[in-house]
Amino acid sequence: MVDENIKKLANQIQSIFDNKQFDKFIHDITFPRFKKFSAFARLEFRFPITIIVGPNGGGKSSVLHALWGMPERCTTRDFWFSTPVDPIENGKSNPNRYWYSHYIKKIDHIAQSKKTSGISSASGRSLIRKINTQIAR
Repeated sequence: MVDENIKKLANQIQSIFDNKQFDKFIHDITFPRFKKFSAFARLEFRFPITIIVGPNGGGKSSVLHALWGMPERCTTRDFWFSTPVDPIENGKSNPNRYWYSHYIKKIDHIAQSKKTSGISSASGRSLIRKINTQIAR
């Protein structure tokens, strides 16, 4: 009975997702250079419920921090810190960055937004800035 209820709920959620009812749903994240992830690591989200598992130091929190920083006017700056286990090396020619694709219900399109890190020359603090958003056709 429990398995049937879970399957029924999963099918209902999938139907809602297939009918584009989840506004601003994040479809994927690409990490060209982000902390200690492999270059151009990519995560795809094809169902509205996601479970992230992995070993300590494997990047689970970094993914959650990136997700948290994705909406407009949000930033991962407060989480963007270097540790001996997960160092951040900012380079002007190859900064830490990521981009993500998200559905925008109002215009019925998937947009791609890019965020990159840098160092504020005034404070010396890391900062994250949104570069641009473009519509994926």
